[in-house]
Amino acid sequence: MARIRTIKPQFWEDERIGQLSIKTRLLYIGIWNFADDEGVIIWRPEYIRSRIFPYDDFSLNEIKKLQDELISANLLYSYKDSTDIYAVVLNFRKHQVINRPVPSHLPAPNWQNANYKNAIFKRDHFLCAYCGKVCEAHSPAEAQTTGLSIDHIIPRSKGGSDYPSNLTTSCASCNKSKCDNSVNNHGTVSDKSVTDKEEGIGIRNIE
Repeated sequence: MARIRTIKPQFWEDERIGQLSIKTRLLYIGIWNFADDEGVIIWRPEYIRSRIFPYDDFSLNEIKKLQDELISANLLYSYKDSTDIYAVVLNFRKHQVINRPVPSHLPAPNWQNANYKNAIFKRDHFLCAYCGKVCEAHSPAEAQTTGLSIDHIIPRSKGGSDYPSNLTTSCASCNKSKCDNSVNNHGTVSDKSVTDKEEGIGIRNIE
């Protein structure tokens, strides 16, 4: 089901968006309408064409090229399971404010997949969300050696999901100090049992 979405003025000023072809920009906006509230959408070219370009004479190969352009720009991450192919908008909650999100019925990517981890690192500009440490890496393997890790903002043990909206980049020391505590809406650790030092850790805004 299509959803009403918003386009911020900053969208047009984003350098990565400006480097996309006009058709790909239109595809990206269209994806927001048909993705669920976690930014997940079925990624088969046939599906995309039928939903976003029903009146255009685009071949499936043309649609695939547009899709690949979005993946290459690290705006989406594509994955599949035994039943279908999916993609998720990596910064969906940055673009869209959803007051009452409906839980996704589509599967989340495997957060332990090295390519998915690297997509999150790139989205976050290789910055630790808690202390701001920069640990730039150029491959998933290199990210591991520089101490980068994926942190669940709401821990999986407390019901946190593996969708990008619940994942952030963390250096090893911050991830360890946060342990199994959640982060509240103000970007601070919410568990009252943590130390004063840990209570001061806050999530930085990642553009």
